Amino acid sequence: GLKENHIQKTKSSYLYREFVDKIYEVTTQRGRKIRITGSHKLLSFEKGVSWIPAGALKKENIIAYPRILVYEGEETLSEDDAYFLGLYVAEGGGRAISNNNKEIVNWIINYISNRFGFNPSVCEDKREKEICYNIQIRNIMKQLLGDLIKSKANTKYIPESVLLGNEKVIKYFLAGYLDGDGYIKKDCSVELGTRSENLAQSLSYLLLRLGISCSWAEKTINNKLFYRLFISGFDRNLLNNLPF
Repeated sequence: GLKENHIQKTKSSYLYREFVDKIYEVTTQRGRKIRITGSHKLLSFEKGVSWIPAGALKKENIIAYPRILVYEGEETLSEDDAYFLGLYVAEGGGRAISNNNKEIVNWIINYISNRFGFNPSVCEDKREKEICYNIQIRNIMKQLLGDLIKSKANTKYIPESVLLGNEKVIKYFLAGYLDGDGYIKKDCSVELGTRSENLAQSLSYLLLRLGISCSWAEKTINNKLFYRLFISGFDRNLLNNLPF
């Protein structure tokens, strides 16, 4: 069998930029995409196990992708910080974070009070069927949120402190994100949606760090492009290990 690839953080010694006339986009049946040069090789199983240049691939060729990305990571954040960042990336924006689950809202209020030393203001939005609670953010929280406060729906991203975190950090971040923005479909699969391609790619990366694969899809709503990630089957069951 193929050995798992272990990823390590290191500094790049130099950057090389290749100039080519054509870039190939490889799209898998599950919606994953990769843009590479024609000479870039991918692992194929068409004639045994061999590396085939992307330019030589044909439709319906079978290629491999990692079952899990093995990277030990670091203790970059506390469990509560990671969970809150997940909630904020999912439902935060500017100086507020919103949620309609009273239990989660109370957790956020207690977290902010204990972590940053102030009781946040909470406004109720009754325009929807369910009451939505908007919790206000103060400047002191910039030490954790950084430039996330400036991000919009289509520019949201996952902070480096999470991307470089260990398995525990990733689990708590994803639990917060799914508690904030996860949607359970009728077939019990889970859907995540975002307007940010960067965020969608990073979520897919974090899931794969836990051995969870997802399918990709794109959908245009009101002339706005949304990226949708679907988690089902065995991968859906692995979500039960997250600390919701």
